Amino acid sequence: MDPFFAPSIDHKIYEIDLHETGSISEALDFLDSQLFFLIGKEQYCKVIYGIGEGILRKEVLAHLKKLSYIKSVQEDSQNAGACLVLM
Repeated sequence: MDPFFAPSIDHKIYEIDLHETGSISEALDFLDSQLFFLIGKEQYCKVIYGIGEGILRKEVLAHLKKLSYIKSVQEDSQNAGACLVLM
């Protein structure tokens, strides 16, 4: 069974939107704080980094893959500017 099927169709999925952050380090700090808040509360979430030049996308995906409490990360097939995170 695809572990990303439910998150991809869940309209109530918790979203972490990084659009309002001013730098990559600020975006990653905000992401960490939001993920820490979700531990034990949510099984998955969506991280929105936007399309742009792909710099933030690359940094966010690399960062998520380093976190021990993240089980899996997959780019959202419905939204090119986001990924789905399984915790």
